[in-house]
Amino acid sequence: NLLERKKNKYDLYFYENLFTPLYSPYLYNLKELLSEEHINLFNENILNQTCYYHNKLVALPFALRYTVLYSNQEILNKYNRSIPTTWDELIDTSQFIIEKEIIQNNNTDLVAYNGLFDDSEEGICSIYEFIYSCRKSINSPFPKLTGSASLNALHLMKKIKNEISSDKIFSSNEDFTIERLLDGNAIFLKYWFLFDREFKKNDVYKMSPLPGISQGVSGSTRSGVNIGIDRNIHVEKLDAAVEAFKFITSKKLHKKFLKDQRNMSGITSFYEDEDICININCDLIKKLQPITRITNMTWNFEKYYEKFRTNIYDYLYRDSEAKKILKNTEDLTKIYYISLDKNESFTGILIIAIVITLAFLMMLSLVCLFIKKFDFDFLPKGYWFISIIGLIFILMLCVVKLGRVTDLKCHLYTMFMTVGYTFNIIPILYKLIINFPENNKVSYWVNQHKYLFFVLFVFVDLILNGILFLLPHKIKIVNVIEGENFEKCRMNNMIGSLVTALLILYKVFIILVVLVLIFSEWCLEKTKFEIRFIVSTIYIDIICIIILLYMHFITIRSYISYLLIRIGIIIVIAISNYIFTYGFRLIVPLLKEKEKNILNGSTFNCIKSTQQYSGNKDSESGTMTNKSSVLSKLVSYHYKQSSNDSLSDSVYSKSVKTSIFSGNDQPVVRASTNLIICTNNDE
Repeated sequence: NLLERKKNKYDLYFYENLFTPLYSPYLYNLKELLSEEHINLFNENILNQTCYYHNKLVALPFALRYTVLYSNQEILNKYNRSIPTTWDELIDTSQFIIEKEIIQNNNTDLVAYNGLFDDSEEGICSIYEFIYSCRKSINSPFPKLTGSASLNALHLMKKIKNEISSDKIFSSNEDFTIERLLDGNAIFLKYWFLFDREFKKNDVYKMSPLPGISQGVSGSTRSGVNIGIDRNIHVEKLDAAVEAFKFITSKKLHKKFLKDQRNMSGITSFYEDEDICININCDLIKKLQPITRITNMTWNFEKYYEKFRTNIYDYLYRDSEAKKILKNTEDLTKIYYISLDKNESFTGILIIAIVITLAFLMMLSLVCLFIKKFDFDFLPKGYWFISIIGLIFILMLCVVKLGRVTDLKCHLYTMFMTVGYTFNIIPILYKLIINFPENNKVSYWVNQHKYLFFVLFVFVDLILNGILFLLPHKIKIVNVIEGENFEKCRMNNMIGSLVTALLILYKVFIILVVLVLIFSEWCLEKTKFEIRFIVSTIYIDIICIIILLYMHFITIRSYISYLLIRIGIIIVIAISNYIFTYGFRLIVPLLKEKEKNILNGSTFNCIKSTQQYSGNKDSESGTMTNKSSVLSKLVSYHYKQSSNDSLSDSVYSKSVKTSIFSGNDQPVVRASTNLIICTNNDE
């Protein structure tokens, strides 16, 4: 709380090394304050496991401790047995001695092995080090929890409990272990390394590395205390704090602590110093193969370790299925995503193949712009290219959703969506503006500067997205109990949230303008068929975008469902926009003449509505108010079947093919307020 609230009450912080991820955001990167020479005093492996987080060195080790095996030397010597180096040797030796002690001394209280698999943090350490001791070789990393090594570890763990111990002894706590160390009534015990000044019974017990699944392989938990510097320290106190830090982590002080048997040090060169090794078992420390408990996790520490321990104990004490338990345990920290690795899943490869195929077909279809039998006069050729490129940008969202979530991917998702949609919808907006039923300055300017008009909208997108690129996303982890965790983009920055809201409102405004213009031009003869296709596209877009926004704020517990639904909606947007604005024009030349006439608008009769509206207008003309005049004008535009010398008329009059559904032999007559234009495809 002090660090979060930036209270500056303390300059240096000591903390258990398990919590490095928790404290790292509030601590200085020591590479900015300390020399390489000072940092290199400490063992690199120890620093990597306990002091680094996200490539920042936020602490140095102040004190360390390790778990070891305590072997009752008196009992072993009595039965001429040696200290075991493998778990099978420990089982065999324990069974032999227990059997002899019962027969010879009627000693039924002798403990073979304590395990220390209790309900405290000690139990977590026991689980980790035991699994680590079952890796394939000394150089192997910590085994994958769902791998064969971890499965063998659980089977061996249960075998030890069933054959030489019991549920009661295996789950006994630290107090039970200390009592056995003091009374000597155990063959083997697992506990922390104790200095001579802490434990005087060296004549009974001898410390050694814990056994492993094979010769030369072992395991030990490394725990300890780190020290770091508050990154919010007052500037005037920083130099003094650094000097104090250097002293606390100095070679001189650590050597004194080690010689006095107070702390074990992270400066491993000490264990080659004969002066120190007179009083310290340096050979044992050098033989240890330590592992640090997992720290880079998705849960908070308490919940994670409680669930981790419960999962393992469900197998160890309650006979649950080992494979299922390990899978559930791995799921606690594993982040699931759609991978591009074919060894994991073909889903990612399939999605890439679909996106590439769709993008290729869309680009290939642009060739039809230059084939005479296809009619694409609705938009200039340049705008058709822009529209298809926009759809490919939208398809790229599917690719961005593959793999691990990163800040860059979060930004690219927003940019591809907003810019891609602008590329796709602005050509439609351009056409609707120049096609407006009445001449106006806006329509004239847009017609004269059609590409500048497009660039202005793209410029707004790039400015807003550029601001967002300067603000990092927070990668939110969705923890799924007994399920598969996954990540989502989340903008927690207030400015970023405002810019994102502006982008959304900007798109909503464009869509509203498009819908108003569609309403105004609903009955125009020359474009009413395209208008109906466009409105279908807009409605599909609105539904899909609402679903995408809704999914951003709700929690779906299945990562595969969450990702596939989003990817599916993105593909629906791209395909529907393509079909309803461009693709259907590729089919028209294949239709029969009768079908063309139907599509050309005979089913879209607005005359009756026009007459009805005219009558209503006459009867209500005396009561029309200024407030309703705008709406009334829109309604009057809505029922118009021809435009008053609109800019679009002049565009159409210059076109060779004035109707996209005109036949090869039949002329098409287009009527406007002032003139009639007769055209034939043969002209």
